[in-house]
Amino acid sequence: MLATNDQRATRTAAATTINSIQHGKMFELHSTADDDSELFESIITNELKSASQEEEEDVLMEIAWRSKKVELEEANTRRFQKRLKSKPWKLPYEVASIWVQKNLGVDTKEEFFDFVANGNVRTPYIPKEPEKYYSANGTWISWDHFLKG
Repeated sequence: MLATNDQRATRTAAATTINSIQHGKMFELHSTADDDSELFESIITNELKSASQEEEEDVLMEIAWRSKKVELEEANTRRFQKRLKSKPWKLPYEVASIWVQKNLGVDTKEEFFDFVANGNVRTPYIPKEPEKYYSANGTWISWDHFLKG
């Protein structure tokens, strides 16, 4: 038995209603066959709108996540570069003087520079040019004081 146009429209409308209820959407349905085309267009349009809104929200969340990731990476890069550019930490004048006296046992400026040139002062905490370094800090006294105390 063949179904009439009205019966097909009623079945389609019923299926659409069930489908709409399952997806959490309820649209106003019209019972006449003349309104079916408008009904189907409104259903399709609303489903497309909701699908595009979900996609838009997903895209916005993805953009927000990626921008936060880039922000954190840039902050970490700046912090790392700042450390690379910073000068190495040196011992204060008094402590460096005591270390040189106990470990090197040099008596003159020339002997100290010979030790440095030969690679005997391998610690990064003692400046290779102590007079220049500690004069810039304002703590330099003299070579005699630095080497002999």
